[in-house]
Amino acid sequence: MHNPLTRANHGNLEGTFLQSLGKPLVELWTQLKDRMIQHAAQTNERKAAQEKAEQEAANRQAGHRGGHRPWPIRWLIALLIVAEAVMAHIAVEALVSSASLAAALAILVALMSAGLAFAVAHRRLDGLPVPKSARALEAAFVLIMFLLRYVSLRLQGGDLLAAVGGSALAALITAAALYLTEEIIVATETVGIFIAKVRASRCRARAHRAEHQHHHLREQVERGRSRLEHRIVRFLVEQGVAVPEAETRAATLTRALDSRPLPTEQEAH
Repeated sequence: MHNPLTRANHGNLEGTFLQSLGKPLVELWTQLKDRMIQHAAQTNERKAAQEKAEQEAANRQAGHRGGHRPWPIRWLIALLIVAEAVMAHIAVEALVSSASLAAALAILVALMSAGLAFAVAHRRLDGLPVPKSARALEAAFVLIMFLLRYVSLRLQGGDLLAAVGGSALAALITAAALYLTEEIIVATETVGIFIAKVRASRCRARAHRAEHQHHHLREQVERGRSRLEHRIVRFLVEQGVAVPEAETRAATLTRALDSRPLPTEQEAH
């Protein structure tokens, strides 16, 4: 049995259909197939990018020494430093000669306590024991904040109970800031891991969209094939071909069209 495209070149019914009613349908179907092929390559590229990004994120996570809580939690450290600075400023404002000096001392105390918490946290991340001197410094920070606030309140005329309560609150805030800063650093990921995860998530979403679009194009191609085959059957039946033979010839023609490009007009003649 000859290839239907070869028979079309000799002016048979399939050839007549391809050069008349079927030409727009075949051209549209061919364009859809070309788009699907191009999109398949793009989908493969995006899947490869997704796998690469996910592998990079996994490698970074595997080499991380700390916990797996998301990096943005570390922004709470800034709030803790501000809280410590405010407490320090309140504690020393009544003890120094100017507001600017009180502000400078408060900032210095807040940065020093945060630096101490960072140093302790990184020793823990390195698997090293925390020196007793570091814990002693932390205790000294808490005690100093208590004493400064106590003296400040007494100088401002506060009674003993109010001074002790206010001083205890300042010490508690200092201790909480030290503890939480250290624990947040130990329990969270690094910014590099966070960025790698965000990149992997974006690549995953792009690959998913590309795969969905490719599936949609494939459905369009299949519908185009079915529509084309149905039109061929109708055309052949209208030309007097029996329905079973028309269906067989239509299926053969669509398979042939699917396996090679649409012939040019010169080839069709």
